[in-house]
Amino acid sequence: MRGRTELLAPAKINLSLHIAGKRIDGYHELCGLVAFADYGDRLSLENEQQNEARWRLELRGDFAAELSQTIRREDDNLVLKAMQLYRRCSAFEGTGHLLLEKKLPVASGMGGGSSDAAAALRLLQTINPSPIKDQSLRKIARELGADVPMCLMPKAQWVSGIGDKCESVPDFPALPCVLVNPLIKVPTAAIFSRLNAPLLADDHQPETPDFSCLSNAGRLFNWLATQRNDLQ
Repeated sequence: MRGRTELLAPAKINLSLHIAGKRIDGYHELCGLVAFADYGDRLSLENEQQNEARWRLELRGDFAAELSQTIRREDDNLVLKAMQLYRRCSAFEGTGHLLLEKKLPVASGMGGGSSDAAAALRLLQTINPSPIKDQSLRKIARELGADVPMCLMPKAQWVSGIGDKCESVPDFPALPCVLVNPLIKVPTAAIFSRLNAPLLADDHQPETPDFSCLSNAGRLFNWLATQRNDLQ
């Protein structure tokens, strides 16, 4: 059975980001409001007969060449790693041709790689005759990276933990947005390694906002004025 499926891997925007502290395992505990743009990378998949042993990935787009330079091994790419983990955790044995149109700058701080990986998992769910349970899918996403779980559902969310605890924000308004990137790389791991955050207290509990404050643009902007972005 052949077929073609395509999904948007949208840019992730941190509208607020509070870093509570550093955990013993080296991760940082955070909370904040995340939204997704209607622009981003695009991932398409053409599944094929089972005559190949693996997925093939083709890169195109404005930043394809730059991304390919960062991939030294096949498991360096989050999309291919997502495919491998999904096959390992399910009975699905399909193979296919993946095309990643890379429109977001590499290491731009907009979750491009995480969003690509999440799109790959969502694509697999659509072509798998027996999709895996949401809990198992989120476990795979968490193994791929702290930002990947929130990208599985690219809508406005309140995130906490290390970014893996996600709560959908209902009635979130559509907002105009201009994204400007100077093409200066801001790799997440390097940014966090320079953050001088205190060791997290055991009794820390992030405060979840009243979502009714976020239901229209006016109230949302008033609420955002009281927030901060600790990695800005």
